[in-house]
Amino acid sequence: MEDAEANQPVDPHEPLFEKLAEMDFGFFSNRKIYIDKMRPINSFSQKKLWQDAPRIHMAVLHVTNQCNLDCSFCKDSFCPVCKQFEHNGEETLTYEHWRNILTDLAFFGTTTVLFTGGEVMQYPYIYELIDLSQQLGLATNLHTNGMIPPKSIHSKLGVQISVTHKPNLKTIIHNYYKVKNQVTLLVEDQLYNEVKQIAGPEWKMMKTTIHKPLIVKERLVKPNMNSFYSRKLSDACLNGKIAISHVGDVYPCLGSQTPVLNLRRDSLSQAIKILVSDYWKQNVDARDHQLKCQGCEFRYSCNACRFLNTEENCTYSLEEATWL
Repeated sequence: MEDAEANQPVDPHEPLFEKLAEMDFGFFSNRKIYIDKMRPINSFSQKKLWQDAPRIHMAVLHVTNQCNLDCSFCKDSFCPVCKQFEHNGEETLTYEHWRNILTDLAFFGTTTVLFTGGEVMQYPYIYELIDLSQQLGLATNLHTNGMIPPKSIHSKLGVQISVTHKPNLKTIIHNYYKVKNQVTLLVEDQLYNEVKQIAGPEWKMMKTTIHKPLIVKERLVKPNMNSFYSRKLSDACLNGKIAISHVGDVYPCLGSQTPVLNLRRDSLSQAIKILVSDYWKQNVDARDHQLKCQGCEFRYSCNACRFLNTEENCTYSLEEATWL
């Protein structure tokens, strides 16, 4: 390893180097070359006075609070993709508000947009917003419960459908069968095997849960060089994400309970500044409320959410250095 660090020849068949190459932690070269130790993360750019402008990778737009279902777990879901907020007396954003928000998101380099609710198909201008989003060059996705048949589905629109009740599946399949190649079924964990058997292999499916995740050894990830330094420098889950509610409140995600500001009174640029400093760049070492994580040797391999109580939901014992 010392020879490799010193840029001296090494045996590429040595087990350690073979394993590092397999994990994408390096590569072999026939000549001496200089590589920044942080490789994909340029160390100079992290220290320069004028930082690169932050970019939004995913914007979740909660365009309506109305829903045609009354799910008992709605308000208690830990990491929701749709949500009904408690009414706070504020007026909902108008269509013009959402048009301006989409334009601003495109200006800030947003790559992906997800329209959700409530039930997004109950929003009267959803098709107009989808058209505008795609015209602005944004990868556009829609989340729905699938109970309302769509008027039309653009060929480049991604559709996510939550399956939380088995009786709803027949209606979902009927409403979206013609565009099933664009659909991903988000299936509650306990229903997954039944739904898979009924829907068949032609439907894409993904397991989801409304419950707080339990941190176990089997769920650890094996980071490569890129993801390792990304986790050291930022929050692996929240970095580049923003959620905007039907009244204009801005959140780091729909699972958060506290808005950072409201777009009726403040600007998107102000929201991004707060998200960068308070969420995006707050890695696991900066979480004062998760002291267990700071002392854990697996913290850069763990996907523990910052809103999760790791004292209650982690099965690793720091004192015994064992998984329970």
